[in-house]
Parts: sequence; structure tokens; C-alpha cells
Amino acid sequence: LNTPAPSTANILATVEEEVGLKLYTTWLVEVRPVHYIVLQGGSTSWQVKAGAAALPRGGILNSEVSCFDALGRKFQACPLDLKSRPSRFDLTKLMPTAGNSYNISAVGNGYTVLRMEDKTTGLSAWGVLQVGEAMTAPVSMSVGDVIQLNAHLQNTQQGVWSVEPAGHVALTNNGLAVAKRTGLAKIKFTTKQGDSFVREVNIGKATSVTFPSDTVITCKEEPTLIPFQFQGGVYSGVLDTDSPSLNYGAKCSLSSDTIDVAAFNVDAVLTPSGWACKLSCNGPADDLPGSLSLSVMTSEGVLDSKANIEYVPPFSVSSPVLEVGPRGGQLIVTGHVDVLTGLTTEK
Repeated sequence: LNTPAPSTANILATVEEEVGLKLYTTWLVEVRPVHYIVLQGGSTSWQVKAGAAALPRGGILNSEVSCFDALGRKFQACPLDLKSRPSRFDLTKLMPTAGNSYNISAVGNGYTVLRMEDKTTGLSAWGVLQVGEAMTAPVSMSVGDVIQLNAHLQNTQQGVWSVEPAGHVALTNNGLAVAKRTGLAKIKFTTKQGDSFVREVNIGKATSVTFPSDTVITCKEEPTLIPFQFQGGVYSGVLDTDSPSLNYGAKCSLSSDTIDVAAFNVDAVLTPSGWACKLSCNGPADDLPGSLSLSVMTSEGVLDSKANIEYVPPFSVSSPVLEVGPRGGQLIVTGHVDVLTGLTTEK
């Protein structure tokens, strides 16, 4: 059926049964010359989000070269002897598969032009491809930075976040990333089907932290949160208050020359507004006022800045309800004299 001019042919097929019965069927096949070929993208195991124009780096696109006649009708069968050439060899890798199909692997960011040429007819198909990052993430972070990673793919809740080497970045199941250790980290998102998308992030050292001034604490039922901020740090994406962060590389510690610090528990936590040291009393604290020193340590060591905290013993009130009679009412407040002299009353 290899003819340069349009023609038709009848194909006869015969099937003979075991009992000698023969069955016949025919097809009418129209043969036309190929007028042009087109490079088309095929199916993938992932889908980009709406509005995304680039092929995510790390993804594999199944493509196919199709044949068309002069009227734009697509051929159902069109064997081609293809050779491929991209304008840039550092952005994509092409691997031929069955028939006229290719797997295009996106390995670098940028634009490239793909050319597919049929060696027999000399016809060519062209395609312009843009490769971009598969996820929203900075190229550099500092220890203590907290960001929410987002993959430009649909159904990311079915994928898995990971990092290489382990320990440089702490990751939650929903892609919340906390920089823990200096060095180059490769953050990877793997889809349910096994496709992997990678982003390289360079993590630098954190130099210091800042604390609020004039912090005063006392022992009470609810823990006290003392916020702190890494110098020049980035913080976003934390939705849950008091998110556990002991495995995220930051620790708070207390020291004092006047107060037994064993009476306090102190942990580093993540809050929607930033890092914080959570202080709580685990037993009877001192009855005298005193000073505490609060510091923050990462995997790189203790940071320079410290917070000076004033501790005041708690005072007690005889009754939470004041009953006023004809002769008035009375409340008894007991506590350390330095605390009681600082109390004020309002009418």
C-alpha cells in the first residue's frame, strides 16, 4: 500500500473454523500521502495546576508524532523513521519508545525548541517547551527559616515530601519546611505514581536571634510564650498554634544564678506568628523574685543573643468572687512584698 498518489485498497481476511467453516471479512483502506507531521504531548501520570505554563522540572512527558493529510485528517497508521534534536541539550532528554512516541524528561529550567524529522519524507515537526520549577521554594535559606512548600501539581496530598541528605530540612506531611543544618539540600516531592520532582536549596548559618525586651514571667496554669526571631529569617506557612518543633533543630534553654531553673520546662515551638520559647512550671518555684537568662540553640550551636527575663513569684487571692454587703466586702491578697507593692486597684 506504499503509493505516492491517493488510492484505495480492499483487504480480505479469512478465518477457518475447526469444522471447516470459513468466515470472510473485508476492509476498505484509503491510502493518501502524508502532507505534514505534528509533535503532540500525550498522557502523564501527573497534572499541573491550572495556569501553569511550564513543564515541571523532573517530570516526564509522553509525546507522539502524528501524520496528517492535506485536508488536516489524522492518519490512523503512519510509520516514520524519526530523528530528534533539541535546541538546548541541557534542558531535556529524549528517549524513543514504541512507534512514533518519545519520553521527554525535563532536567533544566528554560526554553528549548524540539525538532522531529522523518528521514524518509524529510518532513519536520517542531515544538517549543518551557521547563520550570515543580515547586515554590527559595534557592537559599538560613537555619531556622520556616516556609510552606507548594508543588505546581494537582492532588499533592497524595504525594510524599522528602529531603536529601536527611537532617538538613525538617518536613511535615503537608510540605512545611524548617531549615535545620547548613549545606546543600535536595527537597523532593514524589507522586503516588512514583514521579519525583526536586528543588535544590542552599542553607546558610543563622547568626543571632532577637527577643522582646522587658519580659516578666510568673508561674501560672497556662504556659508563657516568649517569641523570638532569627536574624533576617523567613517565617510563613504555620497554621497550627504550638506546633511541635523539638525535631526541627531549635531548642530553648534557661540559666540563672538566683533561681533554680529545674522548676521550669522550656521548649521551642512554632506558632502562626513565629518561633517562641514556651515556659511552664513543673513544680514549686522560688518564693523570691529573680532573673533568668533565655538562649536559643540550633544544630550549629548556641546563638549570640540572649533574653533577660524577670521572674516574680505568683500571688494568691482569697476568693475569685467578691461579695459586697452593707459593710462592704473584703479580699485577702497574699504574696511577696515586691510583688504586692506593684499591684494596683481600679474602681
